[in-house]
Amino acid sequence: FYAMMEMIRDWVKTLPLTGESHQVEVNSTAQNGGIRMGVIQFSGIPISGGTAIDKAAIKTPIGVGSFGSLTGKLTELQADIDYHEANYLQAGTYISQGLGWAGDMFRGSPPGRKRALIIITDGAIKDDDKLASARAALDQESVEVFGVVLRRQFAHTSVDTDAEEKLKPITSDPHDDHFENLMIDELPDTVLNGLCDPHSKWGSLLATTDSGVHKPCSQYVDQVMCTSDPGCLYSSIGLECVDSPCVEHCNETLCTADTLNDCYWNATGLEGCWKNPLCSYQDETTCEGDLKCDWDQLKSDCQERPCNQPTEVECDLDSNGCEWDGLMQMCVEKPCKHTNISACNNDILCEWDSCVGVTNGAQCVKKRCSTLIPYQECISDQHCEWKSNACSLKPCTHHSDERCCDKDSSCHWDVSLVPAQCSVKYCATMNQNKPACDTDPLCVFNDSLVECVEKQCKNLARCDCLAETKCFWNSLSPTPFCTETKFGQCPTLDLVLLLDGSGSMAATFGRHPHGFYGLMEMLRDWMKTLPLNGEKAAVGLSSSPNTGKVRVGLIQFSGKNKRGASKGRADAKATPAGIGSGGRLSGDYDELSADVDWHEANFYGRGTMIQKGLQMAADMFHLSPSDGRQRVLIIITDGKIYDPDTLQQARAELDTEQVQVFGVVARKNMQHTKADLDAEDTLKPITSDPHDSHFQNLQIDEIPEKVLGDICDPNGLFGSLVTGKAVQQGVGAANPVSSGVHQPCPQ
Repeated sequence: FYAMMEMIRDWVKTLPLTGESHQVEVNSTAQNGGIRMGVIQFSGIPISGGTAIDKAAIKTPIGVGSFGSLTGKLTELQADIDYHEANYLQAGTYISQGLGWAGDMFRGSPPGRKRALIIITDGAIKDDDKLASARAALDQESVEVFGVVLRRQFAHTSVDTDAEEKLKPITSDPHDDHFENLMIDELPDTVLNGLCDPHSKWGSLLATTDSGVHKPCSQYVDQVMCTSDPGCLYSSIGLECVDSPCVEHCNETLCTADTLNDCYWNATGLEGCWKNPLCSYQDETTCEGDLKCDWDQLKSDCQERPCNQPTEVECDLDSNGCEWDGLMQMCVEKPCKHTNISACNNDILCEWDSCVGVTNGAQCVKKRCSTLIPYQECISDQHCEWKSNACSLKPCTHHSDERCCDKDSSCHWDVSLVPAQCSVKYCATMNQNKPACDTDPLCVFNDSLVECVEKQCKNLARCDCLAETKCFWNSLSPTPFCTETKFGQCPTLDLVLLLDGSGSMAATFGRHPHGFYGLMEMLRDWMKTLPLNGEKAAVGLSSSPNTGKVRVGLIQFSGKNKRGASKGRADAKATPAGIGSGGRLSGDYDELSADVDWHEANFYGRGTMIQKGLQMAADMFHLSPSDGRQRVLIIITDGKIYDPDTLQQARAELDTEQVQVFGVVARKNMQHTKADLDAEDTLKPITSDPHDSHFQNLQIDEIPEKVLGDICDPNGLFGSLVTGKAVQQGVGAANPVSSGVHQPCPQ
């Protein structure tokens, strides 16, 4: 009890108290951002022969500290703490009178203020059947009720569990969001210091961002919210919200002299030095002279221009539907935002792209390359080309969605362009010229498809394979085959990819409009070149050993995390029976490509909870033959994992199955943001030891080269562990180093 009271004493020293004495009562300033507090101690002894409780609760009496009231004065609160320590009740756990007094205390609180009650106990409440009236009174006063069970030890005992069962129903709905079961030393950081942090469990329920009170800028996660606060600005370097230099000026003279940061002194309302709001000009000429502003002719008002971000990175992060124009080198609004076919086709500037074969791929796009467009306008649009004295669409550019683009065998999503767009593949430019295709060293003409395609090692016979520098002939496999040189040292390998399906993966990643779809299409392209063993998923435990080939499994994880809490429900899924691999390991490209289609069509878009996904991965490996093959799990996520304390059993099962666990944080941009670092902090401990060697933090476009293409390269970070461990375990003919198979010489 004394330890808890001293923690509270230290905490109130740091609180932004109003400074008002308890005597102010209902005249307290309602919206000044300050805090008032009251302390009540509850306990009790049943009186023999009756239902009454003696010593039921105490608060400071008249003449001591706050007089048992709410106060914003530190000296009064310190006196309250002294009083409670000197008058520790040490009786039973009865709360009804204390709860009633709390209601009375809040009745003296003026309207317009947040009201919170925190109940802290270590044992089961014994009068929980007598609380209805007091609890209803708290609801009538709009009080948010929180509860904490303080444990004595790390382990949860039956005493702690009984206390939780009695206290949790007293808290506000939803009870799980308003309750914590903690060791006493966790109380300051987990509860007290997080009450005003909108990213903490309880702070997300209490902290306000719409009252006009200046907030710590780092708490804004949205760029628009950041720039709407006059005390903040958005940093294009760290991609985070930071304090404006203006707020450092403490008087009007210093403030108005800072013209570099466009500061002004506000003498009314929220007094202080702030950054001038954008587009506050009073005349059209000055307004139009600022590239971030537009003059509204109807309202005769200067308004902020949508999508006025100065860099490509900030433009992509703008939630108002923006894209970076590479030709104009400026951020512009995306055209044609209509969400239904009728509205789209009724707009003369737009047309509907049906995106055949892709679920949820259809969208409204801008009409481009009309035959009526003049030459200069035509060639200035990267989607268009001038042919036969008329403007026309370049091949593939009609695909506006990355998935639609990659569905077309002649096309690929070109991230070298700004903005990225669908472009024709190099070999496909020779679809109508078979002789040119046949003489090009990178291409081969596919007679069945009647098109020119990229030459792939896996389709080459021995002599043709040996003639290609990018290819390697594995002659000691039971069935010799040709593969790309980078996969020449693959052991017989079962590889599962555990992919983040959380809502943040739907954001723009670099030049991919949808991060999850971009990642899935990278996997599809990778699997085309991977030395898959050709076996369908139904083979299961009968999979051939020592082939030097690969099987792949795909699992998507997500879940429902509650307002940043470490509690919620994890979820995960793989393709159901009858589709693709049926949620199993497969060495058949067609099955795996169907898996990719299914995951794209069934994107979760929820929270980042991984426990069920890890369990599904362990189950998948349990059906992998124990014939000395390598087993590898690669987890890819972009955000903080919210259920790290629930993973022990699934993680132990992966160790039992001898699975090497690798982790990748996929970044949206070149810069490392706080979100990326938070993701790293929670993902890295899940990986195998040593964690640093089994983990990478990468931009999404680095994943194909540094993770997927590296997986069998003994000189790569992950590949050195996959191939090195195979050498150590002696994986027969599948391991070129131990078997004497001819090596790809550059390796």
